[in-house]
Amino acid sequence: MAPRTRSRAAKEARALAAPSNITDLPDDLLVQCFANLETKERLRSAALVCKRFAALCCSPQLVRDIQAGYVGGLQKLRSLALWLQRYSPHLRELQFHSQYDNEQDSAYTASYDALDAAMRSCLAAASAAGRLEYLAIERSCFDLEWLPAMPSLRGLDLYYNDDPLRVSAAINALPALESLWLTSTETITFEGGVSLPTTLTRLWLEVEVGWEVDVADDEREDMPPQIAQLPKLADLQLDDCGYNSASLSVLSRLSGSLTRLDIGGCRLPSLLAALTQLRCLSLRACNLQTTTLLHMPHVTRLDLNAADSGLGLPALLRGLPNLQQLYLNFYPDASSDESSDESGDEAAAAVEAEAGCGAQLPPDARLPHLRWLSMPISSLQQSLSALRGAAAPALQVVEVRANPAHSLYEWLDQGPGSRPSAALFDWLAEHQPLRQVFLFDTPQSWAGYVSVFDLAASKDLATQLAHRRPGLLVQRISDSQQSMQALEGEAS
Repeated sequence: MAPRTRSRAAKEARALAAPSNITDLPDDLLVQCFANLETKERLRSAALVCKRFAALCCSPQLVRDIQAGYVGGLQKLRSLALWLQRYSPHLRELQFHSQYDNEQDSAYTASYDALDAAMRSCLAAASAAGRLEYLAIERSCFDLEWLPAMPSLRGLDLYYNDDPLRVSAAINALPALESLWLTSTETITFEGGVSLPTTLTRLWLEVEVGWEVDVADDEREDMPPQIAQLPKLADLQLDDCGYNSASLSVLSRLSGSLTRLDIGGCRLPSLLAALTQLRCLSLRACNLQTTTLLHMPHVTRLDLNAADSGLGLPALLRGLPNLQQLYLNFYPDASSDESSDESGDEAAAAVEAEAGCGAQLPPDARLPHLRWLSMPISSLQQSLSALRGAAAPALQVVEVRANPAHSLYEWLDQGPGSRPSAALFDWLAEHQPLRQVFLFDTPQSWAGYVSVFDLAASKDLATQLAHRRPGLLVQRISDSQQSMQALEGEAS
């Protein structure tokens, strides 16, 4: 037998000294391991193994950002308040939501008042050390009088379920607030005497039960004038708030600061061209005229999602010569589904024609700086004449997305070798500047949509593209948020 060399002996010694159990790891490594667990997993599982694990799971670096999720019932709220009271000196971010639970709360004869008191105890404990910087809570029937006790807040997200959200003057007491996101399933109103902190750079207002686009302008509400009095506001989202165009016109006062505007369910005024710092514009279900969007050379990103396929895309794009990212999604009006005495094939063809009408890039489009394009399948097919021309010579990233379910028959049933999809497949393989193609799988849970690439044909398409263009990255993505993040990273 050959004698053991020094290196071999050293290896054996190291192997014998290596930890054989997770409990043999030093504290700092265990803390890094526990950091990969969600808050509930860490506190409800790992912390119950032993006293050492329990202490490490509550290390200062692990209790700075707490995402407690749903905290249901009076007893759990009181337990959370006690825990927050103990660890508030280390707490920087807190997210949780709680609703009245008849079954759990009946044993404690709890009322809304008792739950509100428990919620206030949680908030008071979280802010006791004066270091809380971000708070996100979901609750119904809850006032904001606790806000003055949190002067250190820099970010605040409030979600009110089944109740109007009334913003009171208590919000004036947040001198460091930079980001405010208010969501309600009913309405969002600002009470008298409210003056939003001038430190705000990001403001999102979202009403989940929004206004219909065709509601007359004189029947709509006025936008709170406080919004236009924020000198540092850079990011503004008004989602289905239903404000009239006259009140929206005061947004022109933000021309020196606003760089991102996201509007949904509103009638737009003709002021957007005055927002000279605007770079990103997102319009969803808006009733707008093309003159509203003309002459905006400063905009580099446009997200357009609307049922109005006769929007006049050519005139719109001519006013955006420096566009770099373009997201287009036109869908047929739901009322079109009601008419249905036609046969299946005829109805599908009619809906397909309606879905594509006005949604394609015009043949004479000139977007020399466009690097990212996201469109439904049929719109991409109809835009091929423009894409093969001089529409987007620098295009590097393409996202192929789903259409409404009844407009996908040709693509889904026949695959990349079929007549309607072969031309698109050829262009994707031949466009030399193209670096990435994202195949967007729409979740099955989306009403009215199907998962486009869950079929074998989609896998075949990705394989054929990769084979024909070995340097082309073809990626299938099943979640919309992941898709947007990936695309934004590539296009930035």
